[in-house]
Amino acid sequence: MNIQQKLVYEKLLEVTKQQAEYLDAEDTMRFERLLDKRERFIKKLVKMGDTLDKNNPELNAIRDEIIAIHDSNITRYEEMFEEAKDDLQLLRKQKQFNTAYTNPYSQYTEQGFYFDKRNDKI
Repeated sequence: MNIQQKLVYEKLLEVTKQQAEYLDAEDTMRFERLLDKRERFIKKLVKMGDTLDKNNPELNAIRDEIIAIHDSNITRYEEMFEEAKDDLQLLRKQKQFNTAYTNPYSQYTEQGFYFDKRNDKI
Protein backbone atom coordinates (compact mmCIF):
# COMPACT_ATOMS: atom_id res chain seq x y z
CA MET A 1 0.00 0.00 0.00
CA ASN A 2 1.22 3.42 -0.91
CA ILE A 3 1.46 5.62 2.20
CA GLN A 4 0.94 8.77 0.14
CA GLN A 5 -2.40 7.46 -1.15
CA LYS A 6 -3.53 6.67 2.37
CA LEU A 7 -2.59 10.18 3.56
CA VAL A 8 -4.53 11.81 0.74
CA TYR A 9 -7.57 9.63 1.44
CA GLU A 10 -7.39 10.40 5.16
CA LYS A 11 -7.14 14.16 4.49
CA LEU A 12 -10.08 13.91 2.11
CA LEU A 13 -12.07 12.04 4.75
CA GLU A 14 -11.19 14.68 7.33
CA VAL A 15 -12.34 17.53 5.05
CA THR A 16 -15.56 15.67 4.24
CA LYS A 17 -16.28 15.21 7.96
CA GLN A 18 -15.61 18.91 8.56
CA GLN A 19 -18.09 19.75 5.82
CA ALA A 20 -20.67 17.58 7.59
CA GLU A 21 -20.04 19.44 10.85
CA TYR A 22 -20.49 22.80 9.15
CA LEU A 23 -23.72 21.64 7.56
CA ASP A 24 -24.97 20.51 10.97
CA ALA A 25 -24.26 24.03 12.21
CA GLU A 26 -25.87 25.44 9.03
CA ASP A 27 -22.66 27.30 8.21
CA THR A 28 -22.73 27.14 4.42
CA MET A 29 -19.93 29.68 3.99
CA ARG A 30 -17.38 27.42 5.67
CA PHE A 31 -18.81 24.40 3.87
CA GLU A 32 -18.24 26.09 0.51
CA ARG A 33 -14.71 27.14 1.46
CA LEU A 34 -13.84 23.52 2.10
CA LEU A 35 -14.99 22.59 -1.40
CA ASP A 36 -11.76 24.03 -2.86
CA LYS A 37 -9.68 22.11 -0.37
CA ARG A 38 -11.59 18.92 -1.11
CA GLU A 39 -11.14 19.47 -4.84
CA ARG A 40 -7.36 19.72 -4.42
CA PHE A 41 -7.25 16.32 -2.71
CA ILE A 42 -9.41 14.78 -5.40
CA LYS A 43 -7.09 16.19 -8.09
CA LYS A 44 -4.13 14.60 -6.30
CA LEU A 45 -5.92 11.25 -6.41
CA VAL A 46 -6.71 11.70 -10.09
CA LYS A 47 -3.04 12.44 -10.80
CA MET A 48 -2.11 9.18 -9.11
CA GLY A 49 -4.41 7.51 -11.63
CA ASP A 50 -3.30 3.97 -12.39
CA THR A 51 -1.08 3.75 -9.33
CA LEU A 52 -4.11 3.80 -7.01
CA ASP A 53 -4.46 0.58 -5.07
CA LYS A 54 -8.09 -0.37 -5.72
CA ASN A 55 -7.84 -3.81 -4.08
CA ASN A 56 -6.67 -2.64 -0.67
CA PRO A 57 -9.48 -3.22 1.86
CA GLU A 58 -8.29 -0.42 4.14
CA LEU A 59 -8.36 2.17 1.35
CA ASN A 60 -11.67 0.81 0.09
CA ALA A 61 -13.17 1.28 3.57
CA ILE A 62 -11.95 4.88 3.66
CA ARG A 63 -13.28 5.49 0.13
CA ASP A 64 -16.67 4.05 1.05
CA GLU A 65 -16.86 6.24 4.16
CA ILE A 66 -15.94 9.35 2.12
CA ILE A 67 -18.63 8.54 -0.43
CA ALA A 68 -21.29 7.91 2.23
CA ILE A 69 -20.55 11.15 4.09
CA HIS A 70 -20.34 13.12 0.84
CA ASP A 71 -23.72 11.80 -0.33
CA SER A 72 -25.36 12.80 2.95
CA ASN A 73 -23.66 16.22 2.74
CA ILE A 74 -25.05 16.81 -0.73
CA THR A 75 -28.54 15.79 0.37
CA ARG A 76 -28.44 18.14 3.39
CA TYR A 77 -26.99 20.99 1.31
CA GLU A 78 -29.75 20.61 -1.28
CA GLU A 79 -32.38 20.57 1.48
CA MET A 80 -30.93 23.76 2.96
CA PHE A 81 -30.87 25.36 -0.49
CA GLU A 82 -34.52 24.45 -1.14
CA GLU A 83 -35.51 25.75 2.30
CA ALA A 84 -33.76 29.06 1.65
CA LYS A 85 -35.39 29.27 -1.78
CA ASP A 86 -38.83 28.68 -0.26
CA ASP A 87 -38.19 31.31 2.42
CA LEU A 88 -37.18 33.79 -0.25
CA GLN A 89 -40.33 33.12 -2.28
CA LEU A 90 -42.47 33.56 0.84
CA LEU A 91 -40.72 36.82 1.63
CA ARG A 92 -41.34 38.09 -1.91
CA LYS A 93 -45.03 37.19 -1.67
CA GLN A 94 -45.36 38.94 1.68
CA LYS A 95 -43.70 42.03 0.25
CA GLN A 96 -46.00 41.94 -2.75
CA PHE A 97 -49.11 41.66 -0.56
CA ASN A 98 -47.92 44.45 1.74
CA THR A 99 -47.39 46.84 -1.15
CA ALA A 100 -50.79 45.91 -2.63
CA TYR A 101 -52.64 46.96 0.52
CA THR A 102 -50.80 50.17 1.31
CA ASN A 103 -52.36 53.47 0.32
CA PRO A 104 -50.10 54.97 -2.35
CA TYR A 105 -51.30 58.49 -1.46
CA SER A 106 -50.37 58.21 2.19
CA GLN A 107 -46.69 58.32 1.32
CA TYR A 108 -47.00 61.60 -0.55
CA THR A 109 -45.15 64.10 1.63
CA GLU A 110 -45.10 67.18 -0.57
CA GLN A 111 -47.70 69.82 0.35
CA GLY A 112 -49.31 71.89 -2.35
CA PHE A 113 -51.79 74.70 -2.76
CA TYR A 114 -54.83 75.00 -4.94
CA PHE A 115 -55.94 78.39 -6.23
CA ASP A 116 -59.46 78.69 -7.53
CA LYS A 117 -59.35 81.46 -10.10
CA ARG A 118 -63.07 81.41 -10.84
CA ASN A 119 -63.98 82.71 -7.42
CA ASP A 120 -61.41 85.46 -7.36
CA LYS A 121 -63.15 88.09 -5.18
CA ILE A 122 -60.28 89.92 -3.66
